[in-house]
Amino acid sequence: MAIALNAIAFQLAWFACVLGAAYGAPWIGLLVTMAVIALHLSRASDKASELKLILMAGLVGIIGECALIASGIVSYVAPAPIPFLPPFWLIALWLGFATLMNVSMAWMKNRYALAAILGLLLGPLSYIAGEKLGGMTIHEPRMIGIASISFMWAIAMPMLVKLGETWNGYRRQ
Repeated sequence: MAIALNAIAFQLAWFACVLGAAYGAPWIGLLVTMAVIALHLSRASDKASELKLILMAGLVGIIGECALIASGIVSYVAPAPIPFLPPFWLIALWLGFATLMNVSMAWMKNRYALAAILGLLLGPLSYIAGEKLGGMTIHEPRMIGIASISFMWAIAMPMLVKLGETWNGYRRQ
């Protein structure tokens, strides 16, 4: 039950962030994601560790997204007030994604190669879906953009798995 709640809560945050931005109300995604994170932390046995994970995942996301934005691979609606920084709603998505690492994605612990492969293959699908919903654009040449997103996620996903192992607020007693 906890795994399903965790996965559903993140999907709710994902849609709120992307659709909120696409329809000119990015603050909706921020509020929903903050609520998801608050729910997640309320269920953690070690809130401080889980919060560290969430914040570090946000930093990983900011660095990866800055690279994609600065290289002209992607652009987002409701951009950040500072050029080359990802919009706040996208940072919120990375923070929200971290809530999955020690619950519904806990099975990936110590499986870094698998995490890299899944990041490589599945990471870009989220961006393509976000583009279809109007939250972003993957610029031409499109295949280079998708390959770059894949590469970024092939690096980010094992890092997130390791961060989840390091700061696991859901560790069984």
